Amino acid sequence: MELHRWAGPLKSEIPRIVADNLAADLNVKRVTAYPQHAGENADYRVLIDIQRFDSTLGESVTIDALWTVKRTSDGALRTGRSTARESSSGGTYEAVVAAHSRALATISREIAEAIRFISATTQR
Repeated sequence: MELHRWAGPLKSEIPRIVADNLAADLNVKRVTAYPQHAGENADYRVLIDIQRFDSTLGESVTIDALWTVKRTSDGALRTGRSTARESSSGGTYEAVVAAHSRALATISREIAEAIRFISATTQR
């Protein structure tokens, strides 16, 4: 819709939102969204490939994402696919945005679980 656009580019907004969600889910202060080549000194790197980002006004939104979590100290990996579907009932664009936010929160929680799993494994 020409008159209803995101406030920022999704390419930068999605990583920022996921980083904020991960910081809250993992109860850590330092989670940052970087391009793929940055973040060399991070403890973990998360790569996300959004496969689907759909909205149907007044119905639902769907986000499908492939993701990889890598512990940089030893290369331990965990990969996954998350699909989140949320109701956007109400027929407003604000409802669609809120539903996308909830869907990204669901995906973020699944990624946080993967980080916890890797963290619980013994480093070599």
